[in-house]
Amino acid sequence: MHFHGTTVRKPIPSYQIYKGTVFQLADQAVDFVLSKVDRHIGMRTRSQQAPATYELPKEAVTDSAMDQIGLSEQERALVAMLKFVDDEKALIDLGRDLLGQLGYRVETRASTIDAVQAFKADPQKYDLVISDMTMPKMTGDELARQIKTIRPGIPIILCCGFSDRIHAPETEAIGLSAVLMKPVTYADLAHAVRQALDAHS
Repeated sequence: MHFHGTTVRKPIPSYQIYKGTVFQLADQAVDFVLSKVDRHIGMRTRSQQAPATYELPKEAVTDSAMDQIGLSEQERALVAMLKFVDDEKALIDLGRDLLGQLGYRVETRASTIDAVQAFKADPQKYDLVISDMTMPKMTGDELARQIKTIRPGIPIILCCGFSDRIHAPETEAIGLSAVLMKPVTYADLAHAVRQALDAHS
């Protein structure tokens, strides 16, 4: 590959193995790419304005990496129907928008009671359920138990805060696919959903 005067052969000899969330991996990958290429784009000299030097901004490389991650997930994500349960409208809207961008069809509920009733009405409609742990009237783990009673094989993801974390024995007893600790990142949510669906496909 040729980047503005710098030739880079594949694979790059000083490759590295990274660990962490998808966003952490992307940040590390962007830093690695920028360390191997010439970011200089050009210089403005023929102008009445003062000369200026232009270079490839890190943000542009990061956006490109994130777009590719989202696209790769989207290509594998289509047709799944998810139920997203949270009592805060802002989080409901955010969850629906983020998962919708990955190609999933999302149905939201602000009440665990309503969520269970909707699930009872058509258990086969849904491919996966995502719920907050702290919910009024019925907690997320109780929601999971009731849904598992109706359809044992449905994958369920719980989102927990530090104070209401659920321990591994209980997670296994309920049959949860994943427990995500808040604050939940977009990448972690996308990865957990993909893994849960793949495991039950």
